[in-house]
Amino acid sequence: VNKTYVDDVVFAVDDVKQGQKLIKQIRDILSSAGFNLVKLKSNEENMFDVIKQNCTETELNDSKLFSKEVQEKLLGYLLNFEHDFMQIALTLEKIPEEIMSCKIRPTKRQVLQLCMSIYDPVGFVEFLLSKFKLIFHWIVKEEHDWDQLIDIKYFSIWKRCVLLLKQVQNIKIPRLYSINLKNANIIQLVGFGDAGTEILCAVVYMRLLDESRNYLNHQFVCAKSYIVPLKESRTIPDLELD
Repeated sequence: VNKTYVDDVVFAVDDVKQGQKLIKQIRDILSSAGFNLVKLKSNEENMFDVIKQNCTETELNDSKLFSKEVQEKLLGYLLNFEHDFMQIALTLEKIPEEIMSCKIRPTKRQVLQLCMSIYDPVGFVEFLLSKFKLIFHWIVKEEHDWDQLIDIKYFSIWKRCVLLLKQVQNIKIPRLYSINLKNANIIQLVGFGDAGTEILCAVVYMRLLDESRNYLNHQFVCAKSYIVPLKESRTIPDLELD
């Protein structure tokens, strides 16, 4: 259950046989409830060999069930099954080109539209999303109308963030946290957090050590930010306790 996201099931296994067993169990559970499995994707070519032996001719010819597409969008990310990495999947098509090319200043409505277009549950681009949220926070504080252009003093921040946002789409993120996981005897989660008058931020890293407590490597795990609501009047020490 904890591997299920709406109508998608995502899991990782150590070997092909274990994966095939899990897929069979999922198909049986769905079938018992009157549902059919409509899509299978894996970074291992042989994962579905046993499954195909028990499929009907119609299922074998189903282009969706055994899709040959290299990439698949899931939870805000593009998963590349051929090379086993993922990328941020931004949905910015509805935002006018002149806004994304920074030829003109965006409106309050368009700033919110961009914020809502970034779905990044892990927080790979939280450092950018938090800045867009802050811009929106500032213009709300100044009581801008929805179709009013943002102030020029915020436009320079906007341009830098948009430029970085375009670049992060090309970053390839390995699916595996670390190649040293199997060699690590100690796995630590190290968290950092801080608060200001307008925003709270937190980030978690994974730190790997061997049996002699020698450092192997560390890896980003997740990040999150929170904009302090305008109606809340709180001190920084109070916010840091959150």
